[in-house]
Amino acid sequence: FHTLFSLKSLNLDDNCLFRFELNLVSKLDFLNDLKLGNNVLKNLDENLFDQLKSLSILFLNSNRIRKFKLNTFLNLKNMLYLDLSDNCLQDLNFTLDPINGTIKHLNLMNNKFVIFNDSLFFRNVRFVDLIDLSSN
Repeated sequence: FHTLFSLKSLNLDDNCLFRFELNLVSKLDFLNDLKLGNNVLKNLDENLFDQLKSLSILFLNSNRIRKFKLNTFLNLKNMLYLDLSDNCLQDLNFTLDPINGTIKHLNLMNNKFVIFNDSLFFRNVRFVDLIDLSSN
């Protein structure tokens, strides 16, 4: 995909992807929408989204993700919709951009959360319209 410089939307839902690497999307400067739902992803590179400055919609739902590195989403300054539902997350051990004023919808439903504390994650989320934590 790295030769599709003007690509704005990439839908890789409903595949059997177990790995998604940085070099696949590193040159997609105009990518707004990335869908990786319903795959078998377990881990993502901490720097995977660093170059995707235009990304505003990210679906990582219905995978097998157990945790994210602290700064995985830190550079997604235009994020409006983040779907992490139906994974195996046990805690919110990652953060969003502390000055992020754009995120509107955060779907965390149907994971394996056992405790919600005053995590760094919640301290940095200020302007969200909806956080779905149901079925945890």
